[in-house]
Amino acid sequence: MLPCTSTHLDIIHWYLDKKTVHSFYHSKDQLGHQHKDYKGRTSLLSESEIKNGNISLLIRNISLQDEGRYKCYTTDAKKNDEKYVVMSVNAPVQSVSLETTRLSGSEEVICSSRDVYPAPRVNLFTEPASLPDSLQPLTRKTADKQGLYSVESKLKKLKDLTYICLVQSFYRSQTWRASLQQKEIFSVEGQNFIIPCVAPWNLQDFTLTWSFTKEHKSSTIYTYDSLTQRSSSVWKKVRLVTPRGRGGDGSLQLHNPLSLEHTGTYTCILSAHQTKHEVHTRVNITLKPGESINVMLGFLIEVSNEYYLLMFVLLYSFKYTFRCLTMGYSPSTYSSEAQYHYASPNWLADMTLRQGVAPSSRYKTSDATSLRHSKTSSRFTPQAYPTLIAID
Repeated sequence: MLPCTSTHLDIIHWYLDKKTVHSFYHSKDQLGHQHKDYKGRTSLLSESEIKNGNISLLIRNISLQDEGRYKCYTTDAKKNDEKYVVMSVNAPVQSVSLETTRLSGSEEVICSSRDVYPAPRVNLFTEPASLPDSLQPLTRKTADKQGLYSVESKLKKLKDLTYICLVQSFYRSQTWRASLQQKEIFSVEGQNFIIPCVAPWNLQDFTLTWSFTKEHKSSTIYTYDSLTQRSSSVWKKVRLVTPRGRGGDGSLQLHNPLSLEHTGTYTCILSAHQTKHEVHTRVNITLKPGESINVMLGFLIEVSNEYYLLMFVLLYSFKYTFRCLTMGYSPSTYSSEAQYHYASPNWLADMTLRQGVAPSSRYKTSDATSLRHSKTSSRFTPQAYPTLIAID
């Protein structure tokens, strides 16, 4: 709405430079000379308002081309009257993106915002502050056919830094804030640990979302809304470190983690009005010392007409790590029956050392024996070969 009042109301004209925007005389709109850019988009107020001297102009569907200095011209038999109104068009910042990319060969952090007018101010920096020579932001602003601006600022990505981007409107009426962190954590299976997520600013009325990504599959594991104080947890092993995430501390504690299930990437997003803080944390959970995963490797070798099957067993156990077993076969005993038992599940079950059974109680290292196949039994029986090696 462009405001204007006058007491000389016989003829009313609105102009933008040399364009006729709207005309009114003889008690009705006169749009025969109206510029094509304004057809169907302008109107004065009601007839009663006009009689009272209010001749403000309403322009609908504002575009950047409508910006400028408008003249309100009125006249009657006694006097002419001119007034000017400056209209500024503003396309505010709607969103800010802060992300990492590898378009130029090395990793970069890019802050961007689109469809803004006038062009906003962008400030991309790090905490802690880096040396001026190592990080100098490169900022670019471009306008499309409608005159709307896209802005982009980028920095080289370095470790252990928090990247912060501030996008401020041209008239300083609004400021958007975004921050990004990337971390890596190492922990041990069964040991509780904390994944930090603390915004650089004190947040009020925020939402918190935690997600977990493993093998390119992502799922939400925890959410919290500070306004309603409602939370939802898919994983029962997680909880917030700070009650209700006070002040924008969304750090998460993971209880009794497992190496296979909980190793992956955890993403924390704290969102508030015109503010977003995002943290990506790569979590690596290893087994406790002395534990490993069952792996069985076998090699068949021939020494002096005897065939030896060399077995390496890596045992998932909190008591011992692996055993190396060598089993001898003579040409007469290495028959199809022996091959059958080598490949059968019973043979593997017989060879697998079960958790909680001491190695020496099943195969005594002091006997210096090996396991040799018996034709009359589906199991292996000890024979006098000094080839058994046991490591606990």
